[in-house]
Amino acid sequence: MTLGQSKTRVIEIINTGTASLSFDVESLSPLVTANPVEVVSLAPGDTQVIAITVTPMEAGNFDGDVRIISELRGTQVINLGGQSVIQNRDKVRLDLNRSVGIQDDLEEHLGVNQIVELELHVSDLPEVSTVAIQIAYDPDAVTLTTNGLITGSFVSSDVLVQTDLISPGLVELAMVPQSGPLGNASGHLGTVTFRTVGGFYDPTGVGTTVIEAVQIRYVDTTENVESTIDVSAAIQLRLDFVCWGDFDADGEVGFSDFLNIVQAFNASPTTTGWTLPPGSAGIPLRRLDGDGDNDIDFGDFVIFQGVFGLSCD
Repeated sequence: MTLGQSKTRVIEIINTGTASLSFDVESLSPLVTANPVEVVSLAPGDTQVIAITVTPMEAGNFDGDVRIISELRGTQVINLGGQSVIQNRDKVRLDLNRSVGIQDDLEEHLGVNQIVELELHVSDLPEVSTVAIQIAYDPDAVTLTTNGLITGSFVSSDVLVQTDLISPGLVELAMVPQSGPLGNASGHLGTVTFRTVGGFYDPTGVGTTVIEAVQIRYVDTTENVESTIDVSAAIQLRLDFVCWGDFDADGEVGFSDFLNIVQAFNASPTTTGWTLPPGSAGIPLRRLDGDGDNDIDFGDFVIFQGVFGLSCD
């Protein structure tokens, strides 16, 4: 097993007697958990499934016993053991470059209310039926956009994409195929889109925030075993007023950008065009709100004036 990885196996207990069976399931090691830990009444002929999960805490050999205790059958011990190795933290890689393959583009310069398209790549997976990746971020600086995750070339079948906000700043993006396996080996799992928000703004023009993949969870179709692996893959977003002011994305803050902010002056969330549906022509007016205070006013114009004529590298 890989250090940081959990594996779950199930056992079935069948009551072959003529009376109800009650028993407790007790782990003798902090590495091992069982669910459920108590069965109050198992009717004759019925079967109870017990899930036993092992999570090594350090590299090397490990063992851990589970006891099943009942009044009718006494105590039975299940012996567990194995070896864990240092976790593979490269199962997930991130990239800000939309080109095919991994370009290792891990930093982007931008301003408030700009879109960040984050490529998720997976490496050396077995044939899997489901994949879920947890991503951590600062919810004051960025937000996940509505469309969440768009599937990539790794996925070999139609899938259901599930987004679960575990806590503020921690989201799990999961893919479940409608039929057949999801995919195997390595490839582009999909693209997840974030948007920078008001908390990313700093009046000094200096600031950074990080988006990091912290965990991958998948089910191996061969063994039908769920694995959970801690990973570490991060990109950095750097506040850059020059790149914010390049509204037409031509590489410099010029006259057409000036016209954009002049025409949008005094716009707010109630103004038509503040947001636009995905794929629409033009840019949403919200994009010109450089300080993230939900209107385009003198403060935004001052930021723009300070970068006019400069180039976004």
